[in-house]
Amino acid sequence: MSTVEDITVVYNLKMAHSNAARRLQVLRRILQTPKSPFLNFTQKSSSDATKVTLGDISKEIVQPKCVPYVPHLYFSKHIV
Repeated sequence: MSTVEDITVVYNLKMAHSNAARRLQVLRRILQTPKSPFLNFTQKSSSDATKVTLGDISKEIVQPKCVPYVPHLYFSKHIV
């Protein structure tokens, strides 16, 4: 018959193995995730102060109604 200590050691080894196995499975999933082509997109340009262009997408910028509500560093000072 096994003692309580033996059962505890076996239980702890199984738990340690399952925790390590779970961590490895998560790491494997992260590394196997295909990378999006947009993650490495670094080309940024702006044509003027009221229009922002990122690649082939453009967005008109309007003046905020209440400047204190604009998040810090959302737009540069010369635009707002």
